[in-house]
Amino acid sequence: TTFIDNFEKEFSDPVERAYVRRAFNEGIFDSIYTIESRGAFNATDASRYGIKNAQQVTDAANKTVQFLGSLQQSVEQQARAATFVGAMRLARANPRVIQRANQLDGRKFDPAAQDAAYQYATNMVQNTHYVTNRYDRPYFMRFTPMAEVATQFMGYPVKTAELYFRQAIGV
Repeated sequence: TTFIDNFEKEFSDPVERAYVRRAFNEGIFDSIYTIESRGAFNATDASRYGIKNAQQVTDAANKTVQFLGSLQQSVEQQARAATFVGAMRLARANPRVIQRANQLDGRKFDPAAQDAAYQYATNMVQNTHYVTNRYDRPYFMRFTPMAEVATQFMGYPVKTAELYFRQAIGV
């Protein structure tokens, strides 16, 4: 069974089940986080640096990074799904949540629309689970390899500050 098959079984409400399936099919739960060093280890470079059995060493390093990345992607998928379900249930239980989001965030969700809760939940996932690859970082975090290393864990706080700023100015 897949993630969605197990996850979908948890919902007795057919509307929630349909929203969850639709979100899964549209890629809302797909993990976006990328590990930039995946597959980056190669035998040519390793042997140039004097590593014996370079092919075996680099294969092992790439498999290790792939495994660790798959764990992180699984956790991210579950976190995105939990955010979606929480926001969907909140919006379905209290339509004023959507009106408030329209006022505070400058959104234009139609509270009377049949899938307003779905739209709101999708938007919450997109706003709170950030794209964290090297091309989406500010220039000061990527202008040299040393800057990338020094600021590698600053992505989340910077994205959160961007979110707060967007909310403050109503964009």
